[in-house]
Amino acid sequence: MQYRRLGNTGKDLSAIGFGCMRLPQDNDLAVPMIRRAVELGINYFETAIVYCQSRSEVQVGLGLKGMRDDVYISTKSGVARKGDMYPGGVAQRDTTGEDTKNNLKESLWKLGTDRVDFYQFHSLTFDKMPLVMAEDGPLDVLKEAKEKGVIDHIGFTSHDTAANIIKMLDTGEFESVTVYHNLLRTRGRGGNPLPAIEHAKKRGIGVIVMGPLGGGVLGTPIERLQGVIPEIQSQVELAFRYLLSIPGVTIPISGMTQMRDVEENAKIASEYETLSLSDMEKTKEVIDRYSALVEQFCTGCGYCQPCPQGVKIPDIFRFMNLQTVYGVKDWARQQYAFLRIGFKGGADLCIECGECEKKCPQKIAIREDLKKAHKLLTESE
Repeated sequence: MQYRRLGNTGKDLSAIGFGCMRLPQDNDLAVPMIRRAVELGINYFETAIVYCQSRSEVQVGLGLKGMRDDVYISTKSGVARKGDMYPGGVAQRDTTGEDTKNNLKESLWKLGTDRVDFYQFHSLTFDKMPLVMAEDGPLDVLKEAKEKGVIDHIGFTSHDTAANIIKMLDTGEFESVTVYHNLLRTRGRGGNPLPAIEHAKKRGIGVIVMGPLGGGVLGTPIERLQGVIPEIQSQVELAFRYLLSIPGVTIPISGMTQMRDVEENAKIASEYETLSLSDMEKTKEVIDRYSALVEQFCTGCGYCQPCPQGVKIPDIFRFMNLQTVYGVKDWARQQYAFLRIGFKGGADLCIECGECEKKCPQKIAIREDLKKAHKLLTESE
């Protein structure tokens, strides 16, 4: 296994980390995956209090039993303002320091440990920083826990814009940041994170990348990516090596769902070489060309949100664009079905009020195009 230093933390993490958001429901499947990952040298496990219907931390604790000192554990919980949507529903009040203290206590109990190496604010946005940094608020609680040795490092994950992530990094309160990025640049909600990654590098802040396979799309064979770099036959390998070659990125974390994922990712992390400058330029040229096609219709800026009916407009258009440009029909339809069922955000909820079109900077005929997207993503041929 190869290891990479995470910013100024002094900790060396395996070149690919284990994202524990997609663990199998059956402990008899999940626990052996975690233990096998440790055997293969993977030493960074990222979970959260809400992952897998709140069972992920328990599974991670079971999997790492007897191995605690051989690994780094990262967990997290969110900060919400009154009225915000969050995994538990709608926040009835602002998150307090006491809430964060209770979340940390619960996580430690579920994980079966008296300390975690990293504790992160989950999906943090800049507009919530006054809440985070309030006197006796969430950050003060974590800083106190750090002084007591309960946590080693404080960080955050974010889908915010690069400009806002930079502002959060410049508070000087964080040692790591987890951002969304991948080979296809399937835009996270905040767009291109590269300026934030570069800024973090300058400040000595470790960068972890989530979504390295674009929610699974890069695990699907894509003809247009074949042969980009002839000696790299595996599309998944190309995806990870691309991220590991970006200056400032420490590691990507992969959501592993089966033992085969563990074996393949560990193999890549053990054998990878960073891409040469010419190979990076070649890869960027291909990606830029097709990314432009994906974003030609909708750039995913998110100005159309929130929809009064909960329609996830940017996500729907992204699935449609990826199916159209890259031909990942099965993946796109699976993602759309999950969006409709799991998040109640399908295009079929649209009542054609037109509020989205008033806010769209590209003046897209959203109402009509949602109908087209729904048809494309649901109808059998």
